[in-house]
Amino acid sequence: MVLSVQNVSKSFGKLRAVDDLSFEAHPGRIFGLLGANGAGKTTTIRMILGIVSPDAGRITWRGQPVDRAVQRRIGYLPEELSLDEEMKIEEVLVYLGELKGLSGRDAKVRAREWLERFGLGAMRKQKIGVLSKGNQQKVQFIAAVLHDPVSHRSLEVSDGGNSQENLRIASGITTLFVLFFYIIIGEGLFSLVAEITKEKSSRFIELVIPSVSPIGFMFAKIIGYLGFFIIQYIAIGLILFIMKRMGTVNIFEEEIDISKIPIELVLYAALLFILGYLFYATIGAVVGSMASRVEDSAVAVSIVMLPFFFALLITTPAFAMPDAALVRVLSWVPPFTPLLLFVRIALGDISWWEIVGEVGLLGLSTIVLLFVAARIFRRTILNYEGVSWGRFWSLLMDRE
Repeated sequence: MVLSVQNVSKSFGKLRAVDDLSFEAHPGRIFGLLGANGAGKTTTIRMILGIVSPDAGRITWRGQPVDRAVQRRIGYLPEELSLDEEMKIEEVLVYLGELKGLSGRDAKVRAREWLERFGLGAMRKQKIGVLSKGNQQKVQFIAAVLHDPVSHRSLEVSDGGNSQENLRIASGITTLFVLFFYIIIGEGLFSLVAEITKEKSSRFIELVIPSVSPIGFMFAKIIGYLGFFIIQYIAIGLILFIMKRMGTVNIFEEEIDISKIPIELVLYAALLFILGYLFYATIGAVVGSMASRVEDSAVAVSIVMLPFFFALLITTPAFAMPDAALVRVLSWVPPFTPLLLFVRIALGDISWWEIVGEVGLLGLSTIVLLFVAARIFRRTILNYEGVSWGRFWSLLMDRE
């Protein structure tokens, strides 16, 4: 998470206000932009805010151009009073909060909380102009932070924690999630597909199907493997709980304070793991239902797993740029959602509706795949034909 100004220049007529300026501002640090009067400090800030445009150079946030969405997340506190003195305190704060994307209700609730914190709660109906200069500046400060410009959402594990520690915690948990998800999908999916292929082509299935529906049998296999993996998840959780007594633990050369791991991050990890497993498991069930030999299913799964491995490749640079355009777009695509959505939740800046939308789309895709898998499985019991796209389409369209 870096604000980068690269070779930026700005002129007003013949006056060169900013000349080939470059710097980077990192999270968790106070960055001071110093210079004499007329050195271009205010002009630089205005270019970052999008008030004026640079003549040359680039201004980026997390490797991406600073667009309107990023600018709305910035909290800006000018030196001089810039609020309308005829407006009431609460009124102006709600208005500015709505301009930053807050609902009127949220803006009012936050404004009252901040005013109480600064001892101005009883004055919220008074006009800005009747306040002392110090209190006017307090209101202007509240306006700058009302929309929570430096929110790290799930990274905010304590009021006193610094962003560097929060980032280490989130990075460590995200790395563990990606590694564990890779192991489960990479190894577990082959086992599940092989099991379905072997049993649906064996005489054992003749004893089972009279008592259990094909979809029930297939779903039981998927849930059974999921239960096994959840037990492993719980075991890891117990180990972390025990290690919590030690205070910190070294995860991939990072000292992590276990006690500060946000519970919501753990819950998101569990939710996306379950949905991600079910999505890939239903794909595996489709392949396992069509294959007649374990060798055929292994080859078919390798092809189906290509989107998963591509998602892994995208995840690596996403750690550094969780809000990059490509990451944001691909996180909506179900094969990429479990990994990329978790990276965005843990390390990026994501709105609640994106989380709900992406999780809902992943769940809906899984349900559709489950019905497809059940339809194919029911028609391929004790069938020994090979795997092909033509046969898949015929089975799906009920032509066999």
